[in-house]
Amino acid sequence: MSPSNPVTRIVHRFQQGGMAGLLEAIKWKVFRHKDMVVAIRDVDIPLKTVPRHRCKGVYFRLATLDDIDIMSANFPHKRKWYRQRLETPGYFCDLAMFEDEVIAHNWFSTCTHIDPEMRCEITPCENQAYWFEGWCREEWRNRGVSNMGVKHCFENLFPAMGITTVMTLLEENNLPTRRLHRRYNFEDSARRVHLRLGPIYWTSKPKPIKATQA
Repeated sequence: MSPSNPVTRIVHRFQQGGMAGLLEAIKWKVFRHKDMVVAIRDVDIPLKTVPRHRCKGVYFRLATLDDIDIMSANFPHKRKWYRQRLETPGYFCDLAMFEDEVIAHNWFSTCTHIDPEMRCEITPCENQAYWFEGWCREEWRNRGVSNMGVKHCFENLFPAMGITTVMTLLEENNLPTRRLHRRYNFEDSARRVHLRLGPIYWTSKPKPIKATQA
């Protein structure tokens, strides 16, 4: 049975957290509240040099439709999404490759993106990319692959595409992710609130964060 099957997810949740975990999962499906932060980074901000000795043989390139099979090897249930994105002008995926296998990826768009979880539209400004999905295979984590991917995007891909700023959307209380983006010089620009009540989804428009006066 597919990992994305609802019954499989329920059983897995029960095995992980017992009845409390199952009730939390049901609550998540019925009610959800997220405080989100829009963070932006200028492309031309310099990045630190990344040592390559721990990930020798890794290289980066943009995905094409011919890569659907190797991309779906890591996430079979996302095969349809990957195809739809790559067939849509304005969607791009930077792949980290090792021996013809995808070990990491970074998705970004220059067109309006509809978030599949919040079901809201996220539209980058002119000459801006929306960076919305990053992943690295577990055995390659903490070896510098993600840092190399960021460096490749900001120093090679984005300038060549005429992209001058990059925007992303983060959960405000996700401190590890927030710290990571601050390390890459992303600055908080606006806030959004996301609510879900059963089948009803609502996400506020971005509300600019006022600069703190000295």
